[in-house]
Amino acid sequence: MERKSYGELSVFFLSVILLTCLILVPSQHVAYAEEDSQQAIERLTKTIEQNPQDAEAYYQRAEEYFLIDKYEEAIHDYSKVLELNPKHVAAYNNRGFAYAQAGYYDEAFADYKQTIALDPANAVAYRRYGLALNQRGQHEEALPLFDKALELDPEDGVSYFERGNAYFLLNKYEESSADYTKSLEFLPEHPNAWYYRGMSYFKLDKYEEAIRDYTQAQALGIEAQDLYSERGLAYQRTQQYDQALQYLSTVIAMQPDSSRAYTDRGFTYYDAKRYEEAIQDFGKAIELEPKNATAFYFRGHSYRAVGQYKEAVDDYRAVEKLDPRWTERIIEEYSKVIELDPQNIRAIFSRAESYNSLKRYEEALPDYTKVVEFAPNNANAYYLRGMCQRRLKHYQEAIQDFSKAIELDAQHTDAYKNRGDCYTILKQHAEAIEDYTTAITLDPELIYAYYNRALTYEQLQQNEQAANDYNIYLKLRGDKDKDAGKISQKIRDLGFTPEF
Repeated sequence: MERKSYGELSVFFLSVILLTCLILVPSQHVAYAEEDSQQAIERLTKTIEQNPQDAEAYYQRAEEYFLIDKYEEAIHDYSKVLELNPKHVAAYNNRGFAYAQAGYYDEAFADYKQTIALDPANAVAYRRYGLALNQRGQHEEALPLFDKALELDPEDGVSYFERGNAYFLLNKYEESSADYTKSLEFLPEHPNAWYYRGMSYFKLDKYEEAIRDYTQAQALGIEAQDLYSERGLAYQRTQQYDQALQYLSTVIAMQPDSSRAYTDRGFTYYDAKRYEEAIQDFGKAIELEPKNATAFYFRGHSYRAVGQYKEAVDDYRAVEKLDPRWTERIIEEYSKVIELDPQNIRAIFSRAESYNSLKRYEEALPDYTKVVEFAPNNANAYYLRGMCQRRLKHYQEAIQDFSKAIELDAQHTDAYKNRGDCYTILKQHAEAIEDYTTAITLDPELIYAYYNRALTYEQLQQNEQAANDYNIYLKLRGDKDKDAGKISQKIRDLGFTPEF
């Protein structure tokens, strides 16, 4: 039997399992109330030793094993019951439950199906089947089973709760909140129903209702960090900042190494316009989790709010580096900095680079021009504008920028190589070869300079030089070029032998 892992169960699923096991599916036989499970197991073992055919003793021992989370032992005993009594409905049902808790979902499903075949009106089997599907992440498939359980038992508060969980995990928060409400009609003291209805309300932006439910869940004994966090954020969304900070500070006290906890409290400080404290919290969040893009983003906002534009831009750049999907949004933030500080060349340059990364070259070009105007002696400023001009197919303008970069920095290898490319496109082959040769002199391993010079030599029908450059390219590139075979054939077509 292969054990299947589907990840950790969430806290609320564990709570459901416990509630279902202890409340809604009682054993057919009264447990020995005066004995703990271990004592009961010892007693039942003696009974089985005296009468190995006692199916009910096996059944009761399986129940006791289940209660102390010994699922493998429980499965063994339920299986023994079924050997002795193949139509023992509760043994199938409860073995399925044990299988599910042990992670053997396919075996659990088989047992639930057998339970339903023997007892088509068994609402608990349908509910448990749905719960196992939920645990395995098959939330859509779980819904019809919960529907059937509720058709058979319309007052089953736990089935409403579990169907609410399925809806919640499918991001159907209206449906989940309605099911949690129905669950509470029958189980008003169910803390997880209050908690997860609060979560549903939070997702629906019903923050006051969420706070009410979180409060009730806490009164019923839930002390989870997530509850404090969600309650604090609900207060933050309703601008009740003092209460929000109280709860979010409690989360930090509970888990001082949590980057998320500092990030959440940072949000609250930011919304309350307490920017210096926000900067501190976001900084701590980044210290704990250096890839926390959200903390960088909002720390950037906080820096911008207090006029520390350089630091703001640096944080926005860090966000973009961590996750390029933020680039569109980051461009907007650079624009806001530029609006506040029109001479902030760092923001202008960063926006140009962001436009460039999105291939929005027309928008990047004016920003690169401003960078050139601000730093007229910076070779790289001209080079980057030249690259933008090249991508816009403004080849003459690109050549001018690359030439200026070379004038300012005679060792600028990339400027020579890219100016050579522009000359090649404009069929100025002699100038292109001269630039490629200079680039290769500066960097003898600049492989694409060899390749492009070879192409240019081909245009000039200088076959020996072309073949020589192709061979050097193959030597440097090796097996990394998927078109190595084609290049080797080009060398042969030129009348020479590939050397690599």
